[in-house]
Amino acid sequence: MKIKLLSIIMSLSLLSAHAQNRENIKINTYPPEKIQDIKGGTVYNMTVSQTWPQENHLPVDSVLLSSTIRWNHENYLRLHTFAKHANDSLYIGLLKRDNALLREDYLFAYQLDSVKKWNSMNLSSYFSSRIDIPLMDDSIQDTLEIYLSPVTMFSFTDQRINNFPVALVGSDAKYRIGELKDSQLHFAIPNGAVTTSELTLRVVEKGEDHRDKTVKNFRYKDSYVIGDTICLDEEFYLFQAFDLKKKEACFQRLTIQAMDADYIPQNAWKRIKPYFPEGKQFLLIDFWGTWCVPCIASLPHMVDLYEELQEDFAFLGICFDENENQEKAKSIYEKHTIKWTSLFEDMSSPVPWELVTFMLKVTAFPTCIVIDKEGKICLRVTGFAGLQKHLKDIYDYN
Repeated sequence: MKIKLLSIIMSLSLLSAHAQNRENIKINTYPPEKIQDIKGGTVYNMTVSQTWPQENHLPVDSVLLSSTIRWNHENYLRLHTFAKHANDSLYIGLLKRDNALLREDYLFAYQLDSVKKWNSMNLSSYFSSRIDIPLMDDSIQDTLEIYLSPVTMFSFTDQRINNFPVALVGSDAKYRIGELKDSQLHFAIPNGAVTTSELTLRVVEKGEDHRDKTVKNFRYKDSYVIGDTICLDEEFYLFQAFDLKKKEACFQRLTIQAMDADYIPQNAWKRIKPYFPEGKQFLLIDFWGTWCVPCIASLPHMVDLYEELQEDFAFLGICFDENENQEKAKSIYEKHTIKWTSLFEDMSSPVPWELVTFMLKVTAFPTCIVIDKEGKICLRVTGFAGLQKHLKDIYDYN
């Protein structure tokens, strides 16, 4: 069999597994002003502790609402919010008489007719609903962040509480917001945290929350932690650190390294070179997955192609799949009597830039890439029918 190579130069910019040039980015964060702006953590529901007058047939003019807030793994706080009607005004407050941890009273007054119009989507534009309260306790040296919340966010069996449309509520975390690449970053810092081990980050990109999913070989998450890589507008950022004192986040932009368009990145070459044996002129890499019906359907044809080309071609499979499907991938290869090696790459990997699939920007399956002994890309095609056609056009084989 005589094989003649016709060079094909493909205009591709391929991602290096470990970018040589990295840009450090520091982001200043700020606290949200309204409870509706926070993401992550838990806002604790309020329960009715006491109403005055206490007889149900009398209109209530005062109420004491309580909630138990998880401060950290060892401590819980009992928060008591006082509300009272008087002279067409509504008074909302945290009082020392009801909260032993407070250093002073916090009392706010609002016009009752205006306050009754507030709801979860419409808080007063002139009121900053977050209140920072220093705590007075030997075991807790920190500040509690309290938010003004519409009562409509909670459910009360006592309908009289509807007379009090807002209350003060607390959470198990402090929240900070930052911006990066036209995206909002929402940080939740557990109360009393002295390390960032439990800090979480939620991302809102172009108005949409990141959710657990894999898109173009990259794993998106509901929430991220330090050490995760985040994709924003097709650029990648390593979440490096968060300064608890400065409330400053640090990211590292993983830049795209420009490579010669017709050669694969060196890090990808190191991964696959051991499967390019001496005496072979070319290596055909088949990217597939157990979830890909066309991939599996093409395997018998790939076997026939292997028998025709094995004198000058080595074959290598790369299965891009969920980690739990490794055994399934092996059984599929055994069923079709595949004679070449298949590597397995976990599509949920926390370090996707280390995957050959990711480095070569393979986003459609099956995809086949043919390279020569120098790592030069000679052919890249999606679908077995396309592979057959291009091989016949490019290589003269019987």
